[in-house]
Amino acid sequence: MSLVKQAAAEFAAKPIATVHDAIFFKRKISWDNRCRLVDALRTGMANPYLYLEAEEHEAFKWYSIDEANEIEAHRQRMITAEQLAKAYYAGRPFNPMGTSIDVDAVLNGRR
Repeated sequence: MSLVKQAAAEFAAKPIATVHDAIFFKRKISWDNRCRLVDALRTGMANPYLYLEAEEHEAFKWYSIDEANEIEAHRQRMITAEQLAKAYYAGRPFNPMGTSIDVDAVLNGRR
C-alpha cells in the first residue's frame, strides 16, 4: 500500500486508512485524481484490469428510542408554548387542558 500513498501524495491527498483492498480518504477525491491513482496502481502492480469504485460512508449516528420520545415530547411542549404566546399577545385565552381561564385573574395575579 505504499504505492497508494506515493500516488496519492502527488495530488496532496493522504489516505486515512488502507484495509485489504480498500483505500479510505477523508474527503472525496476528484475524478481526475482518481484516474491518476488508478493509472499509478495499474503500472506499479502490472495489472491493466485494476479499477477503483467510489463509495461514501457516513459517521455512526446513535439512535435511542428514549431520545426520540423526548424529542417528540419537547416538540409538543414547544407547540403548546407557541400557542400560549400567540394567545397571550392576541388577547384571547388559551388553555391546553381545554378548561376555561379567567384571563383577568391570571393577568392581575389573583390566580
